[in-house]
Amino acid sequence: MRGLQVCATDATYAWDEAGSDRGDVNEDLITLFPDGHYEDLPRSTIRSQIDAFMQTQAPDAIAVSGWGTTDAIACMRSAKRVGATAILMSETRYVDGNRVWIKEWWKSRLVRKFDAAIVGAQSHAEYLVALGLDRSKIALGYNVIDNDYFAKASAAVNGKGVQWGESRKPFLLASNRFVPRKNLLLAIQAYARYVELRGNKWDLCLLGDGPERQAMLEAAKRFGLRLAESAPWDVLACNEPTVYFPGFRQVDQLPQFY
Repeated sequence: MRGLQVCATDATYAWDEAGSDRGDVNEDLITLFPDGHYEDLPRSTIRSQIDAFMQTQAPDAIAVSGWGTTDAIACMRSAKRVGATAILMSETRYVDGNRVWIKEWWKSRLVRKFDAAIVGAQSHAEYLVALGLDRSKIALGYNVIDNDYFAKASAAVNGKGVQWGESRKPFLLASNRFVPRKNLLLAIQAYARYVELRGNKWDLCLLGDGPERQAMLEAAKRFGLRLAESAPWDVLACNEPTVYFPGFRQVDQLPQFY
């Protein structure tokens, strides 16, 4: 089994490149444009390079993440050209956006070209069925968590570096891109409502970064919530309801927050 990515970086995520956290080289992960930035590449270049790569590899099956991007469509079409099984990996639900019939028609034509799919939940499967994919060809198991990693990493963190005394409140945690589709402005409003109804028993910690950061800071102020641009344990304990903005953190730092 081999992985394929167009580029190692893009404009949406700030994750470390694969393997960089451990200093190893993953020979099973192929990067078509190691020095490129995804958004800077012409669609025709992405399509031609993916097709050329698939022709040299002649895979038995290709698992494709999504169906709406240039590289996803190119992988599906390349699978057809080389006679490989095309497997769609999806976590999209019908309620995730406003549905327009012409777009749904186009999606249906694409989805039905896949031979099978793997999804994260029944709601994802139901959307694919609505788009025309046979339910018998859909399996669960996509987009899961590496529980072993977080269990071991959290155990290693406990008692080291994070002093959590009795004066500290627990906090609600969300780790997201700060973009409109994540609806984090509503999360801040909901937290303010929680404080109004239930009092100041928990704080709110929002991990991440993105174009909505300033709007989120302003929303917290507007609702009269205290702001702290740090991790909860990096500032003095306070009885005021607080929204923490520690910024974006790589995966190896997440167990400390969990």
